[in-house]
Amino acid sequence: MKELIRSNKAFRAIIVSDLFETIGAVLFNIVFLIYAAQLPNKTLAISVVSFMTVMPMVLQAFLGNMAGRIKQPIKYMLDRRLFQTVLYLLEAGLFFFGDLKSWTIFIPLLLINFVSDLTGGLSSMVSMPIIKHVVPNEKREVANGLQTAISSIVSIAGQVLGATLIVIINYRYDVFALLNALMFAIAFLALFSSRTQLEQAETESQIAIKQSRAAAEPSSSSSPKKAGVLKMISASPIVLFILVFGAMINFFGTPVDAVLNLMLLSHHALYFPPLFNTYGQSVAVYGSVFSIGMIISALLMEDFLGKMKITTIIILLEFVMAVLGLTTAFFPNRWLLLVLMFTMAYILGKLNPKIGAMMMRVVPEHQLAAIMGIFGSIMTLAMPVGQLVFLTIANVYRPADAWLVMGISSIFLFVLSLVFYRKSNLTSNGHAATQTNLEIGQK
Repeated sequence: MKELIRSNKAFRAIIVSDLFETIGAVLFNIVFLIYAAQLPNKTLAISVVSFMTVMPMVLQAFLGNMAGRIKQPIKYMLDRRLFQTVLYLLEAGLFFFGDLKSWTIFIPLLLINFVSDLTGGLSSMVSMPIIKHVVPNEKREVANGLQTAISSIVSIAGQVLGATLIVIINYRYDVFALLNALMFAIAFLALFSSRTQLEQAETESQIAIKQSRAAAEPSSSSSPKKAGVLKMISASPIVLFILVFGAMINFFGTPVDAVLNLMLLSHHALYFPPLFNTYGQSVAVYGSVFSIGMIISALLMEDFLGKMKITTIIILLEFVMAVLGLTTAFFPNRWLLLVLMFTMAYILGKLNPKIGAMMMRVVPEHQLAAIMGIFGSIMTLAMPVGQLVFLTIANVYRPADAWLVMGISSIFLFVLSLVFYRKSNLTSNGHAATQTNLEIGQK
């Protein structure tokens, strides 16, 4: 892992650029949530923020299709970071000159964050063929694990720092927007510093894409992207298992953050006094524990859980989700909630890291971004629907009722998975195929 960073300048530039971009995003996301909690009708505001956060994920198929049409990926990646720098300078101006208690300011701010996340998703799709030629085949899983660990570490530090610093500077949201703009500017400079190596990888990628497209032309259909996805799904019952139950896990599991954020508005017993005794700090604590679970899991990929079949891990995750929902509905306890959040994150950490490496190996080069986008959309389409359903329950009734529905639904999902697993005769022979993990349950 250290050798990969030290010896590969292009990969190091991507890592550093992503690092500062993630720092800015994490810092501002927690602060924006705190800002929403201070608006009139704060429950609705927090619900809208939580819902809009997952919308770019649903559009991955669209983004993947667009990514395949971008002729100069490196130029786009650089331009996009400059664009986001400008976006957050604009956001700083809105915070400074606007009425912070007005929804007429909140809506434009929300749209700016949405556009930033959307262009970020497109940049990620565009970078996939580049990374394929920057990182050797045998190092890709290590690289993916490293990126996951760094992202989670930044999430821990950023959430705690953001929630604490906003209090220290007396809720100067305009300052945080400027800080976010600075992070994207640094991300641009980090990527720009290795543009020669990255452009070389871009050239190699474009050659490989042309060769891949030429090889596919004799057998191409009218809709090769859809055909490729359907072929992947129908080739193995294990892939179908992952796709179906992964989407259902996302439906029931993604709203955990949003429902917890709403519950914390009224359940002060879930705070952590005296050190973390505010709403924002408590949100950061739960998010940080989740991130710690992801980090430890990503760094210990060969432990006992990592050696299990992925189908078994998915079933185990559903069981933990059921326990989390039911216990939080009937016995809300901050320490038990922390343990269950950590456990859920640790299990998720085994499902996600291999997706990039696996898809890069099996998907034709010219279809990589498009098929990854389509798979991502299929997996994440359930996320905003789940958010909408459970946030509606939490707003119309109580957050505890949303937890109860989540727990009972996860029990049925757990039982259904066991039945499907046994009837489909899923055995360890298909274990390699299950490494197409499809980004299940990302926070």
